[in-house]
Amino acid sequence: MANVNAPFGFKLIGSQTNDKLPQAQPFTVTTSQTICVGDPVIKTSSGTVSIATAGLTTGHLGIAATATQTANGSSTFPNGAYAPAGGTFGAAPAGQGIMVYTDPMALYAVQCYTSSAGTPAQTIVFGTYDVYIGTGSTTTGQSACALNIAAAATGVLPWEVLWLYPDMSGKNAWGANAVVVVRYNPAFIFGMLTTMYWTGSVGTQKIAYPGI
Repeated sequence: MANVNAPFGFKLIGSQTNDKLPQAQPFTVTTSQTICVGDPVIKTSSGTVSIATAGLTTGHLGIAATATQTANGSSTFPNGAYAPAGGTFGAAPAGQGIMVYTDPMALYAVQCYTSSAGTPAQTIVFGTYDVYIGTGSTTTGQSACALNIAAAATGVLPWEVLWLYPDMSGKNAWGANAVVVVRYNPAFIFGMLTTMYWTGSVGTQKIAYPGI
């Protein structure tokens, strides 16, 4: 049976460090942004989060666990941002909150975006790839993002493929629209190093540590 073409974004399925699912954290959405469950999001200089775009080399924060809606409610998230009021999914008004999975050790299932430039096969395992940004549903609030395997890694791209997503029913196999398990590429998360110098009794030491 052929794989179904129904991208759903990045679905949290586990952790590389323990048997518990990572917990989502509250943030404030950039005004007028539409973010769906499963969308990758980025940090902004305004202290808010926006949906990611393809081609980014730094700045991912994580994966949206909730979706934006067109109205704010009276209740608030732990960070003080307004909770959505319910109703239509879509562009967030000012001050709306969103929950985001930020654990860099999280594991996600994601459908491969297939084009004439690439078809999912065993050879993509351990490869690193970019995100394909699809338009999410304003009815369900579900993402339509996928993994862009056509954009083969020549630099530091955000996602590393680990294995084919196991489906005991046999509905997922290598080929067009295959679903795979991915993690954030360690080189993408920790590759941006900030250098500092420390001077002590043993002389000047050069230290590199992950930047933000």
